[in-house]
Amino acid sequence: MKRGTLLALSRFPRAILFEWVCPRLNFHLIRETPGNSLESSIVQKSGSCGRNLRILFFLPLCFPLAAVSQTLDWVQEMKEGERAFEAKNYAVAESHFVSAGKSAENDTSHPENRVVSFYGLTQVYCSENKTAEAGRALERAFEAHRKLMVEPDSRARLVAAFTSIGVTQAAEMLAKTGTTIGPVLPETFSCIRSIAQAGNPTAQSFLGTAYAQGLAGQTKNAVEAAGWFRKAAEQGYAFAENALGRLYREGEGVPKDAAEALKWFRQSADQGDPAGEASLGWMYDNGLGVKQDYAEAFKWYRAAAEQGDANGRTNLAWLYQNGLGVKQDKD
Repeated sequence: MKRGTLLALSRFPRAILFEWVCPRLNFHLIRETPGNSLESSIVQKSGSCGRNLRILFFLPLCFPLAAVSQTLDWVQEMKEGERAFEAKNYAVAESHFVSAGKSAENDTSHPENRVVSFYGLTQVYCSENKTAEAGRALERAFEAHRKLMVEPDSRARLVAAFTSIGVTQAAEMLAKTGTTIGPVLPETFSCIRSIAQAGNPTAQSFLGTAYAQGLAGQTKNAVEAAGWFRKAAEQGYAFAENALGRLYREGEGVPKDAAEALKWFRQSADQGDPAGEASLGWMYDNGLGVKQDYAEAFKWYRAAAEQGDANGRTNLAWLYQNGLGVKQDKD
């Protein structure tokens, strides 16, 4: 590998985040319980050179790969920003990443570029000690990421985006194996923690995910994860409500409590969060914390599936196949 490629891999401001579309695929064909359900794989881009500037980038593995072309002006801005960042010229890097973000927002055909741009900008702001700006960039990245991850070619798009700006090693590892793991710089994690402590629910959810999965250089700690998810959930943050519900359902970091899990799933679902809708549907489907009700399960699975949620689609298909809560339709 050329040295420049390695530098690009280790230096590019990585992305951050969360379990998305496939947190728990409950394949009804084998009627798995929540504890035995298939966990989504989480992808983290990283490298090891110089200051090893890295941030998490999580991706589910439930989508196919396909070729995706990129916009030249966005690619150029990202490359220039990366070079400036490598030289620790953060003001110049910020300017390029801001321009890349604007270009991405005007390009509806490449939603993946918004994700990469704003995650990159988050880390630049952290390096400049601009925590307020970093928090806003993180929020924009998160929302863009959530929207992207229901697209069937989201993984391919993100592979293409990183390949186009020279992060070829990470893109190749993602394409071949779907996973690559490395730590986040302590100063970056500290920046995000500061944002979380100031009450930002997106940053709180990031910390919850890092501790729940043992990522970002942190030791797995379900109790710590539950604490951060609760802080965000109590602010009505749908992602965290669903995540906290899963912890209660599994008894991880909190006492196992189906009724409490149901409460948080419902709060997430009532906000229209597709993962929360799928989780609530699963509770009705399996009669956990509530009387079994296939019609209600169908309602919530369909709501999730209509937003592209993979769990919702899988479990909705099973209900149709078996005629539970809906007229049987094996097609």
